[in-house]
Amino acid sequence: MRFDNFENDIASIEARDGYQLRFASGTSTFRGESTPVEMREGIWEDLNGENYRLLNNTLITIDTAARKQGILSNTLPRLHMELTLPEAWDERTYVVLILDNDRSALVDWAIASPELPSYFAQPDSNRATVYFDIPLVHVTRNENPFPDRANFLNRASQWENEPRLTFGIFIIEDKEVMQHTRRLVRNYVEATPFYNQYFRRDFMGMIDFIARKADIYLKKNTDGKETLQTIPASGVPREATSDELRSMNGKALLFCHGILSSTEGAFKGILDDSTFLPSLLGKYGNNILAWDHYTLSKTTATNANNLLLEKLQGLHDVTLDIVCHSRGAGVIRNFVESPDNRRILTNQGIKINKVVFVAGACLGSQLAEARNTNRLFRRINMLIWFFGGAPSGFIKAILTVIKLLATIAQKMPGVESMNPVGNEIADLNKYENTLAAEYHYIRAHYDFRFLPAKILEEFLWDDGVFDGAANDLVVPYEGASPSKQYLNNYQAIMKDTYHYGDAQNPQPVVMHTNFFNQAQTKCVLGTLLP
Repeated sequence: MRFDNFENDIASIEARDGYQLRFASGTSTFRGESTPVEMREGIWEDLNGENYRLLNNTLITIDTAARKQGILSNTLPRLHMELTLPEAWDERTYVVLILDNDRSALVDWAIASPELPSYFAQPDSNRATVYFDIPLVHVTRNENPFPDRANFLNRASQWENEPRLTFGIFIIEDKEVMQHTRRLVRNYVEATPFYNQYFRRDFMGMIDFIARKADIYLKKNTDGKETLQTIPASGVPREATSDELRSMNGKALLFCHGILSSTEGAFKGILDDSTFLPSLLGKYGNNILAWDHYTLSKTTATNANNLLLEKLQGLHDVTLDIVCHSRGAGVIRNFVESPDNRRILTNQGIKINKVVFVAGACLGSQLAEARNTNRLFRRINMLIWFFGGAPSGFIKAILTVIKLLATIAQKMPGVESMNPVGNEIADLNKYENTLAAEYHYIRAHYDFRFLPAKILEEFLWDDGVFDGAANDLVVPYEGASPSKQYLNNYQAIMKDTYHYGDAQNPQPVVMHTNFFNQAQTKCVLGTLLP
């Protein structure tokens, strides 16, 4: 079915099962069509497995016929959509998923809102209605990711030659999510005076269930389990045995990955390097470990405690160097700065030599604040969609997280522990000592003007996340540095070892997700370690 839309007009589509769609142009005129599809292969298998049902079994393709100078005129390029439901709002969860042009990958998404926007009139029907604000984004990967910056304004204000957008409206029919959503609404309405007893219990139960499920998907290569791994010459991590830990002595190296990742996902640039990995093995022998852990359902303090109390019990009398990335910085800070952990490590004869924070969220990230949680996951998904580097199980994990984002729940323990104004960062900054002999920092200030057009749009409009401060697209430049906000008496051991760009001068190559692909990063690590 085809439909046309012009500014100030509203196009309508009657769907089966009592649903009705209406579109408002927002900032563009467009024409579109709805096309029946069969959900069979690739991402469709994951969608089916996670109980996403495509409304009407139909995808909608939009051809943007004209677009205002969106960025230059300070007007968001958006498509507004109204979905009238045959059932009550709390009976189902709805989300728009934007796919790439070959319909095989998830590019972006939009969460339903129950609030009536100004561009739609009050519906006459008594049925529930939800609304979507859909970004008109470019959905191909074939653009040069580092274009000439001189063309920035032109790129930022014009569509490319293929302004097509393919998306579907999905009904999430996950019984666990639906059960929690209905119960949450019912308890809030009927038992508000007993909020802490009822509402909070169900709220946290839903978060724990979904966050843990996503974590398990991200550990696809380890059967869903957290594992302390050893890294052999093949570069394929495997679970370390208790005998291997007991036999280790002398120097050892530990890797610790970041959020929504794994050992293989985060450190692929090292594991696949046929020169650098052998050089590390030459220095440390078989004593190279990696902590492959849950990053959504557990806090960084819990990650550190699990590593020390459950995984490293058999390790004694070694001198440990550590390389961590992103959220892994919080895990390692807890590991070496917590008074209890310092005591246990000392009793086991484990000395901490050098800790290298690579793009480390040492002071968290503003993207982890509750108001930005959806942006955090959208941003990471976009970077991985375009540039690659997804760990096994990533798409299923993202589809699981979207279920949570589509409800009123916006906090997960592992994300909240990165909140720069949250309790865990505050507690970390109260510690007055560290077991490490040296802290080293490798960080970047990335110039988002060099991003491909699709991602550029997202980052321009979300630039307020960091209030204009330097960042690598996920972690603020200052927060990844030897900051005076913690360990004031230990500034001499904190070294700003290497930085790509600086606070005033961004650069166009190194961003949060590709540090370990850089020859210079590995050169610095090779010099520092052991």
